[in-house]
Amino acid sequence: MKEKTIEKFIELYRKKNLGKTIKVKIRGKSMQPLIPDKSFAEVSVSSLEKLKAGDIVIYYFGKNFVMHRILKKKQDYFLIKGDNRLTFDPLINRKLILGKVTGANGKKIDSLKFRLTKMPIVVLSLITGRIFTKIFAGKNRNILITGTPGTGKTVLAEKLSEKLGYKVINEKDFALKTGTGKRKKKEVEIDTKKFQKKMNEFLKHKKGIIIEGHVLCEMKIKADLVFLLRTKTKILEKRLKKKKYNAVKIQDNLYCEETDYCRKKTLKNYRKITELKNEKSLKSSLQKIIKKLKEIK
Repeated sequence: MKEKTIEKFIELYRKKNLGKTIKVKIRGKSMQPLIPDKSFAEVSVSSLEKLKAGDIVIYYFGKNFVMHRILKKKQDYFLIKGDNRLTFDPLINRKLILGKVTGANGKKIDSLKFRLTKMPIVVLSLITGRIFTKIFAGKNRNILITGTPGTGKTVLAEKLSEKLGYKVINEKDFALKTGTGKRKKKEVEIDTKKFQKKMNEFLKHKKGIIIEGHVLCEMKIKADLVFLLRTKTKILEKRLKKKKYNAVKIQDNLYCEETDYCRKKTLKNYRKITELKNEKSLKSSLQKIIKKLKEIK
């Protein structure tokens, strides 16, 4: 289900149940020891305006409803994390929040007694969240990932999003949404000049964005880091066949990779690029991107 559809569903549900308290069963250990696995949590469907750092909320993410703690508010988005997790969730849009958790297993979370008995893990979660925000999240950068179709741009962007909490934007989706591209049969034709203008305007006031797509190599997008994915043609051919590309498209893309088409275009349009061989595990590529991200002052 699309995120916009989920947002509308949650909005309608909130309007219908505003002021009510619902009970939900929690599965998972991300909020232990404060809220153990298989607990029954009480969720207040109250005003989103009152939400603040420290509140535990239930929100929709990754095809599921998740219960984690707010660590920082950024306009209409929240930096959120499970107390028992080291990693942070992607920035969550307030429209995806169902409500605030007020109790668990019959105990009120806001009561002094309950807070004192569980204080160490709560404090640790808040402190690590503050530190993360200052040394890393506060330096959110915009990342561009390009390369020949089949080199793994989309998968790498999604994994990177999970790791950093950045938002992913696919070039085709952005083009259709902004009117800088149009569908032609199964393809999307992008007007590179219009797309470049729209994207750069969008990025002026945004940070923590990952833009991915193969046509990006033909434009000058104002990203902080530019990564070009490369893959051996034998591996690329297997991937494209698996994706059920027709024979003509496969040959076109293999020729593109063999002749360094994307590389030449990327070098022409961007000051500095980082080439990554994305042939086996994503782990190596992820580590290299994160390392480059940390090097930026």
